[in-house]
Amino acid sequence: MYGYPAAACNTAVLWCSGNGADSGVGLDARVQTLTQSLTDGVVNVTVSGLAGTGTCDFTSSIQLILQTTSAHGYNFIRPNVGGGHV
Repeated sequence: MYGYPAAACNTAVLWCSGNGADSGVGLDARVQTLTQSLTDGVVNVTVSGLAGTGTCDFTSSIQLILQTTSAHGYNFIRPNVGGGHV
């Protein structure tokens, strides 16, 4: 039996596992992925006499994926607390 928030974990909740010895809730996590692709440069040169002209062509693709989970406030609640003597 697990307490909340681990008791409400399911596969749709990021960084949350309510099963087994590694059960728990991730309260602060960050995943960052950077992908870059650069094609070979293609240079076309035309030489006429002593003067030359040309073009250069290449393609660059960059993808950044950032996924952040942060909990900046915590509430610890104890239900059914009985009265006491001062």
